[in-house]
Amino acid sequence: MSSHQVKRTSLVIGLIAAAMPFSSASNAQVSYTDWFGGGVLTSSTNCPTGSLDQHVNRVFTVRFLPAGVATNGANSSLSIINQHYAQGYTRMGSFTSALQTVTAQTIARFPGPSGYPVKVAFTKQTPATIDATTPMISLTIKVTGFTGFPSNQNCTAVINATVFRP
Repeated sequence: MSSHQVKRTSLVIGLIAAAMPFSSASNAQVSYTDWFGGGVLTSSTNCPTGSLDQHVNRVFTVRFLPAGVATNGANSSLSIINQHYAQGYTRMGSFTSALQTVTAQTIARFPGPSGYPVKVAFTKQTPATIDATTPMISLTIKVTGFTGFPSNQNCTAVINATVFRP
C-alpha cells in the first residue's frame, strides 16, 4: 500500500470512528406509536361568520399520539391539518370525554400559540382502550377555541376522524 493510500484509509477510518457516536445516538431515539388518518368537520358553533360555518364537511388530515401506549410517554398529542392551516394540541395524560385545557399551536397567517385557553375532548373513541397493536381508532373530537385566531376564542368545532396504525 502506498503512503497516499494509507493516509486516505486512515482518514476514512477516522471519519467513520468519529461518526459512530452520532449513529448510535440516533439509533437510541424513542420510536413513537401513533396513528394517521383523516377527519371531517361535522359542525361548528359560536364561530365568526364566514370563518367555519361555511366549512362544514371540510376534510382534515389527523395524527394522534396517545399517552402511555408503548414508549409514548406521559403526553398525548393531536394534529389537525388542512390545506389552509394546521393545529396541534398536547396535554399531560390522555384526552378524555370532558373538555380539558390543552397546549395549542396554530400554523396559519400568524403561527404560534392561540393566546387564550383551548379545550379538547374526545366525546367518542372506539375502541375505548387502545394499545400498540390497535389497527384503527374512530374519534369524535370537540375543540373549543378552534383554529387559534383571536376572534375564534369561543368557536367550537366537532370533527369525526378515523386514524390507522401504519
